[in-house]
Amino acid sequence: MTDSTSLTRQRYTPEFKLRLVHMALKTLEENGSVAALARQHNVNDNLLFKWMRLWKNESRVAKPRGRKTKMPALPALVPVQIVHPLPAQVPLPDATADCIIRLPGGEISLHNPTPEQLSAMLSAIMRGGRP
Repeated sequence: MTDSTSLTRQRYTPEFKLRLVHMALKTLEENGSVAALARQHNVNDNLLFKWMRLWKNESRVAKPRGRKTKMPALPALVPVQIVHPLPAQVPLPDATADCIIRLPGGEISLHNPTPEQLSAMLSAIMRGGRP
């Protein structure tokens, strides 16, 4: 059973957190106990270590608080430039392309494969060779 009085979460100012993080870093340099420092200031040890991680990784001691009411995200607008497409290039009749697929069990060579052949080959490989 829980007590009828509700427990409130302790809130710390960013200034207090930063001061305590600096003290903890100095304590570490002097081979002292960060956990003891946290207890001296009535802060949970893990919470102080979390603030230290935030400071080390992100140069801040608090994550930004979320808004109470969520605003819908606006669509991203990006600049667009319309360019007329270039005429399709016709492949030269004597142009050839080889496709070599190296697998653990061997090698497959395709001489001038069509897009359909490549698609079928990749599908088969992704299925593990099963039909």
